Amino acid sequence: MSAARQIRVVVIDDEAGARNSLVQLLARDFPAVELVGTASGVASGKALIERTQPDGVLLDIQMGDGTGFDLLDVLSGPLPAVIFTTAFDHFAVRAFRYFALDYLLKPVDPVLLGEALDKLPRAHPLTSDRVVAALEAIEKQELTRIAVPDAEGMTFVRIDGIVHCRADKNYTELHLRDGRCVTASRTLKHFEGLLPPEVFFRVHQSHLVNLRLVARFERQDGGVVQMEDGTQIPVSRRRREQLLQRLSAM
Repeated sequence: MSAARQIRVVVIDDEAGARNSLVQLLARDFPAVELVGTASGVASGKALIERTQPDGVLLDIQMGDGTGFDLLDVLSGPLPAVIFTTAFDHFAVRAFRYFALDYLLKPVDPVLLGEALDKLPRAHPLTSDRVVAALEAIEKQELTRIAVPDAEGMTFVRIDGIVHCRADKNYTELHLRDGRCVTASRTLKHFEGLLPPEVFFRVHQSHLVNLRLVARFERQDGGVVQMEDGTQIPVSRRRREQLLQRLSAM
């Protein structure tokens, strides 16, 4: 980030690990930035922004009590410049409709964060040309790994290393090619929306599989897929035909 007047920002993210990572990154690499507060959701974020009137907000999208868009909708008066920080790339179009200054995928790249923060002192609404350019930049960011939150922090997992995901009530087990099992404090539905749909398919209420790592399909009962690591996963009857179509198209 280039030398300039000190700018005031807040960080709003419901994951403590992601929030702390951004706080540490700002403190370590961006001395021209003053962090004036953090919040974990829509309600606390609204109160923080109204109290501190920051120049900019590093804002997550999916939070426990709503979304970052919900937060922007309930703010009154001039909005601060917004830099979205999220694990989801498919909200980009909607983000720029809110005149987002930038849209960074987690884990946040310090170089890209610096470029976004550099824009804060001269922030102004995006023109249509800038929206197109920003969306093209997002499309070039291939999501190669995801942040998996737990009670103590987060584990960064390569997407191509996930064999399958199994629901465990409000938690999800991610079974990896290297033999590890990472338990996340998120539902299977969360990962179904996060992982690329052209690669991952929900074969059962409790199972999401990496289609590229399916080794065999057996027609017993409703059906069973055998994964590359030897794990056998049941297939619900209503999903069988769609699964077979997807596998034949891979």
